[in-house]
Amino acid sequence: MKLIKSFVFFVLSVICVCYAPAQDLIPETLKPQLPLSFNAEQPWIFHYVRPVELEEYIPGKFKGMKPNEIYDPSGSLEPFFEKLSMQMSSKNGVVRIVHIGDSHVRGHFFPGQVKAGFENLMGSAIAAPPGEVFDYNSPGMSFESGAPGVAYQIFGINGATAQKFCNPDYISKIASLKPDLIIVSFGTNEGYTRRYNSTQHMNQLDQLMRMLKESCPSATFLLTTPPGAYMKSRGRYSVNSNTEKVAGVITGYASSHNIASWDLFNIVGGKEYACTNWYGNKLMQRDRIHFTKSGYDLMGLLLFQALIKSYNTYAEH
Repeated sequence: MKLIKSFVFFVLSVICVCYAPAQDLIPETLKPQLPLSFNAEQPWIFHYVRPVELEEYIPGKFKGMKPNEIYDPSGSLEPFFEKLSMQMSSKNGVVRIVHIGDSHVRGHFFPGQVKAGFENLMGSAIAAPPGEVFDYNSPGMSFESGAPGVAYQIFGINGATAQKFCNPDYISKIASLKPDLIIVSFGTNEGYTRRYNSTQHMNQLDQLMRMLKESCPSATFLLTTPPGAYMKSRGRYSVNSNTEKVAGVITGYASSHNIASWDLFNIVGGKEYACTNWYGNKLMQRDRIHFTKSGYDLMGLLLFQALIKSYNTYAEH
């Protein structure tokens, strides 16, 4: 009897072992892991892209205004906005902007408003001599101080066209500033002629942009259109109709080459209202080509706001 019980117990034991559910193998002991290392070249690790608070100003007495926006469907300004975001997040490093153009830029008040806006936002990286007054006679380009912030350099020449800046010395000077963004503001002088040739203008603009891109491969670009001007003939002033054509060449070139553009001429009223808006609100000088300080300040304020609006769109997406 005992022998039978022992045999039954043995058979049941074998059955249980054979049909028992299989267990997962015990994993091997994990090897000690090194802590995660972060590459400083990966900016997404260190900052959160935040929009900038902006209270947009729109001239109340201007007729025919269009939205004050930068046209950049290809996102060409994103590398600049990324660096801008990094600087504002870390409060370290320098963002470099070079604004080139004609007498509207040489006067400093138009680009000066953009410069002031960025300096208020980020701090200045420019070494300004003590007691310097920022006016028409001030040098537009200065040495960097070594402090973090924005280095906004201004390089304008009276009577200049895009062709005039196709000068190796000028290009070398711009490249030496190592710009992250180059703002290109020409057009008034190209259009101030009875024999305006849009093809010639396009070729000259293309030559300049090719030279700048070759010398400043890390830079992004923003092309702006002129604000509008009158022409004088036999003692009488009339709206310079060439400005509309000039603006079309600049924005058309920008669009076909994936470059950002800011169409000031059409933003402030275009063919029908731009000049009368400026002159009617006493923002033009007597020659009806150049502007009062208030006029240039308004241009600069609009450009700064357009840049920040574009940056905020980038930050939100």
